[in-house]
Amino acid sequence: MGRNHPYDHGDPNITRQKGRLFCIKQNMFNSESVPLAKQVLDDLDISNGMDWSVDGKTFYFVDSLAFKVYAFDFDRRTGKLDLENQKVAFDFKNYPDLKGFPDGCVVCDKGHLWVATFEGKQILVIDPDTGKLLKSIDFGHLADRITSLAFGGPDLTDIYVTSGSTKTEDGNVKGGQLFVIKNTGARGLPGRGFSTKVKNPFL
Repeated sequence: MGRNHPYDHGDPNITRQKGRLFCIKQNMFNSESVPLAKQVLDDLDISNGMDWSVDGKTFYFVDSLAFKVYAFDFDRRTGKLDLENQKVAFDFKNYPDLKGFPDGCVVCDKGHLWVATFEGKQILVIDPDTGKLLKSIDFGHLADRITSLAFGGPDLTDIYVTSGSTKTEDGNVKGGQLFVIKNTGARGLPGRGFSTKVKNPFL
């Protein structure tokens, strides 16, 4: 979030690559331990979803106000992104009927990206290799602001979806709940824990 947009926030944080935490705070950082946090991306509008391809060699990143999901080659050994080879994995502007902004995202075992759409009322399932929209899941009667998503359940085949709330014309509240879609036909990838290995002086 390098441009200090008024809607900037400190989310999300994600780790799927051993020993590294990628997080967003004004810019995007790769933190192997907190004092050694390194900025890896800048000049962004609203930083949002992040995840890796199934083989861990590609890093996906959402810039909401650019209406794009970017892809970077990722060196698993060094934790570095190939910034000279930035690609667009998906561009909302190629689908004029899409509404809202890309927000959180997650990769499934098929290598597809599941992307939440803020003010778009839906989840998009895209093929990042071709940039094609494979399907969408509509939440129009439940929530407009679909914010993020994650696979869960005993076998990681369910998907949990967060939403922001809005007020309808009649004064009722729409959204703001956590939804779950059972048996999606896809499976999530296991996450990894992260420890800073830095002693907290307040404990």
